[in-house]
Amino acid sequence: MTHRRTQGFTLIELMISLACIALIASIAMPYVDLVMQRHKEAELRVALREIRNALDAYHKATEEGRITRTTGDAGYPATLESLAGGVQDATNPDGAMIYFLRRIPRDPFHADSTKDAAETWGKRSYASAPGSPREGKEVFGDTVHIAGRIASMATASHIAITAAAAAQLSPELNFRVRKLAAMPVKGKEQAIDVHEIAWQDSGTDTHLSGRPGAMANLVEPRLHITYQNRNFVFRESVKLGRDATNDVVIEDPMASRNHARIEKRKDHFVLIDQSTNGTYITFSDQKEIAVRRAEFMLYGEGRIAFGDSPKTRPDVAEIRFRCELPGQSSTV
Repeated sequence: MTHRRTQGFTLIELMISLACIALIASIAMPYVDLVMQRHKEAELRVALREIRNALDAYHKATEEGRITRTTGDAGYPATLESLAGGVQDATNPDGAMIYFLRRIPRDPFHADSTKDAAETWGKRSYASAPGSPREGKEVFGDTVHIAGRIASMATASHIAITAAAAAQLSPELNFRVRKLAAMPVKGKEQAIDVHEIAWQDSGTDTHLSGRPGAMANLVEPRLHITYQNRNFVFRESVKLGRDATNDVVIEDPMASRNHARIEKRKDHFVLIDQSTNGTYITFSDQKEIAVRRAEFMLYGEGRIAFGDSPKTRPDVAEIRFRCELPGQSSTV
């Protein structure tokens, strides 16, 4: 009787097969990891580009007056969520919303899949050091706000700086430094003290606090307005526009019915434009600031035009203003 051999693999054959499979896997796995890495990097580039384009679109809408801008606002959103959540279009009478993203993309390298997409991104403001990152009040941080507001106050013969910067000046420059006002900055609980350095002699300087003057004991700010040979003095807010209910009625077709208002905030006055054509502020040094659906802090003296710039339309309606702050002389 003959015995037929059962078909199959020997132990040696199985060991050789397993060794070949392990060798192929050891070669393939790093390649798979590399492919996954490259895929995530491509997703990251697309996500960053989407967020960057959305931030630019938000800033452009702010510059165009479609998004209400507050004092010290650099024109960027406070959070990433507002890019997808939308903001109200200030120029649309129906209150339509503006959306910059359909959804916030996730950081593909973030390990926690349970977090919201906006929380997966690491954010650092310009005010924080690279070694200790932290978020700011806007996606671009507080430094941009402060620098922008300080730059907007600088005049032809003066340099505007913060109180912290003024404290670091040499004694040779200290005698040229004086305090202008306390400037509100978005996200800051307290206003930022603004000083100026007069780098050349100017005949428009006001008397500083502590120097002799007829109004040295002034304890509250006052806003002096002159329009059509009429003088007004305001200690609180004032409404400006064509409508008869305004405190100062502006007789110009380019002015809106409720064109703007000026509010007192602590020891300074802030102009808030709420018009269609904008408001144009010209200070005593002939520096013109265009304000459209935004705020701007008034200082010193100058003129305010409604609906058009005096440079393009000389007969535009204008008022003259003068800010009288505590401790300043009544002569500007």
